[in-house]
Amino acid sequence: MNKNKIVSLVSSLIAELGEDVNREGLKDTPRRVAEAYAQIYSGYSEKTKLDTSFVMHKDLSSSNLITISSIRFYSICEHHLLPFFGNITIEYKPNGKVLGASKFVRICNHYARRMQIQERLTQQVLEEIVGITDTEYCKVSITAKHLCMMMRGVENDTAEFNTSAEHGHLNSNI
Repeated sequence: MNKNKIVSLVSSLIAELGEDVNREGLKDTPRRVAEAYAQIYSGYSEKTKLDTSFVMHKDLSSSNLITISSIRFYSICEHHLLPFFGNITIEYKPNGKVLGASKFVRICNHYARRMQIQERLTQQVLEEIVGITDTEYCKVSITAKHLCMMMRGVENDTAEFNTSAEHGHLNSNI
């Protein structure tokens, strides 16, 4: 990401919107936006390698079900470049491979921190976990609010968007 180019582009955008980029309160905004974008869009960075080491637990049978819920995420809608945010819940059968709780958060952030749609985010998180753990069962559910629905268009601030993706089948022995 070229921060100097983003500073220039944001300066041009502010001017096109009818504001004076040099006025007090706005003069440092292009730099701040470039710094914020570096974090918000860090999912594109090649420096963001996922550390997804796991611990082998042969004593955990594949009938155990692990759930991690309320993983808070923030992303940017690729249709309007406005934020959407919410919570991710992940369920999986460990199959002898247990990920540390922070790894799930890292996986979610890796895919959320880019221009995104919720449906794709759900699928990418699922595929990453299945690929790493070789689990027989995994389900990812996301509940989110979208500022593109809240601030524009229908202007509805109560609607929540729910998506889920599932791999394998959950047997009734759990």
